[in-house]
Amino acid sequence: MMKRFLRVTLVLSAVAVALSALALHMGAAQAAPSSGQNQVSAAACGKWGVVPSPNGNGSSGLNTLAVVSANALWAVGNVNDPNTRVQTTLIEFWNGSQWQIVASPNPSPEFNTLYGVAAISANDAWAVGFYA
Repeated sequence: MMKRFLRVTLVLSAVAVALSALALHMGAAQAAPSSGQNQVSAAACGKWGVVPSPNGNGSSGLNTLAVVSANALWAVGNVNDPNTRVQTTLIEFWNGSQWQIVASPNPSPEFNTLYGVAAISANDAWAVGFYA
């Protein structure tokens, strides 16, 4: 079971790295020229706003996110319980109007965290992490 988990984790990590490299390559190819032409103004982007999220009980942090659409974002990280000092995984999903916590596994009784996520659709996301 442990070998299978490590194999799956390694494969998913490789996929996440490949997707990140592809995203960086595509982003560089689509970057605006340095002459100042085709730059987007701040007004065109809309306004930033604070949106509350559940974040679990305790001190939490989100490490990364995967964007499928404006109505489907996945974010992963961890939550630290201040009383027990146990760290558990945290997965949140944005449905276009609010964040919701999604149940996630915690193989260790003490330390679990998620570092990466890739999403194919609103219903098909994969996360990678670490436990000790």
